[in-house]
Amino acid sequence: MRPEERDQLEEMIRQPKAQARYVERARIVLWAAEGQSNKQIAQRLGTREARVSRWRTRFEREGLEGLHDAPRLGRPPRKGGEDLQARVLAQLDEPRTRAGGFAR
Repeated sequence: MRPEERDQLEEMIRQPKAQARYVERARIVLWAAEGQSNKQIAQRLGTREARVSRWRTRFEREGLEGLHDAPRLGRPPRKGGEDLQARVLAQLDEPRTRAGGFAR
């Protein structure tokens, strides 16, 4: 592991708004660099050895980019989250205007 990679992984752990899955992945790689086994890391994190092995392998193969989520299969969502939220709220408000003001 290069020093700049170590610095980025440590920074990833320190960020207060970092997503838990990225913090876990950074810890896996850092602890592996310290010489801990997959079994030891899995026990510390309360996860399976296969999960630890997956992230170690991806880091070895792809570097820091390998710790990001891979693209998912399937059709992308049609609308963004904000538009979806507006549509749901509109549907929730709509029943009150029908049938004498009673919600379904």
